[in-house]
Amino acid sequence: MVIYKFKNFAAASQWFYSEEHQEVSIFRNAVTEGWATIVPGISETDDLIQSGYFECKDT
Repeated sequence: MVIYKFKNFAAASQWFYSEEHQEVSIFRNAVTEGWATIVPGISETDDLIQSGYFECKDT
């Protein structure tokens, strides 16, 4: 397991989609199995929900 910590969600996204990371991903995907995700912190989660990114449906 590898965990990276970033200053904020935008910095994590910028790194994840960067050319440098894409080049490393080619090698990593050739020798490992797994997946990657970006998990925002608590305050960023609140900001993300409030932004309307996720559709909230009343049940």
